[in-house]
Amino acid sequence: MAEATLPLPEITPYTEFRFWWTWSANGWQREDLTDRAEGDTPSEQEVKEDWEKFVKGRPEYAASPVFINARDYSQVSGDLTADYLRIFLGAALIRVRKSRKGNPDEAIDQIVNRTFRWLSGTDFFTAPASTRFHHAYPMGLVQHSLQVTQRMAHLYNMDEFCKVLPESAFLVALVHDWCKIQLYEPYTRNVKDDATGVWHKEPAYRRAEHPYIPLGHGDASAFLCQRHFRLTLEEVCAIKWHMGKWATPDYDDNDMRTAEENYPIVHMLQFADLLSTTNYK
Repeated sequence: MAEATLPLPEITPYTEFRFWWTWSANGWQREDLTDRAEGDTPSEQEVKEDWEKFVKGRPEYAASPVFINARDYSQVSGDLTADYLRIFLGAALIRVRKSRKGNPDEAIDQIVNRTFRWLSGTDFFTAPASTRFHHAYPMGLVQHSLQVTQRMAHLYNMDEFCKVLPESAFLVALVHDWCKIQLYEPYTRNVKDDATGVWHKEPAYRRAEHPYIPLGHGDASAFLCQRHFRLTLEEVCAIKWHMGKWATPDYDDNDMRTAEENYPIVHMLQFADLLSTTNYK
């Protein structure tokens, strides 16, 4: 499959900032990146200027409920791909900054040239999320992934989930269905019009003969993600068990329930996934 041209966000360099912001259950927390003399208080103008740059020019801002909850993922459009890339990059850079405690921009090229280049060479941004159950149309997979991410953002209003790291929550939401990459293929089926009795051809999808990664649903997604990021045990459990009991054999039931009881992110992703596939009238 030919590599697609992806709508990458414009990024204001980290080194241009005097302050930094991290979203948490208590709201936005500001960090001073400059060395100041004791008693030297930053001006309101300085803070405002940096905040405006951060909101407009940093993908880390997108990896927050504030950004995600303001988006509309009810329609299929090119904005889905742009938002997916921006939130993904933001979550990844937060992880990098926390682990390296340095300039996160040093990791951008690696993420873009490795992860995004790989994704653009697959059908992820054009594929359906299923053959007939939910989001069974072109770009349904990326739309579903973003809707799950948005449901995760909604769940931060619950005390049970407010302490889950946002960069973890949004990353597992964005990658939880990577197992569906190259999983479905288009074909044309014959459909009869009940009113007229006339048969006509209709585009549809069917499962490919061989899956891209033959490991099973959650395991395949976790495997693919770990080729690009070092996941925590909680994150692996969330991805592996994201379909809950519905896709878990009896002999794995105890392990899944242990993960659910110990890691809030597991139930968080399960609920978000279910909510994305449920349409209440």
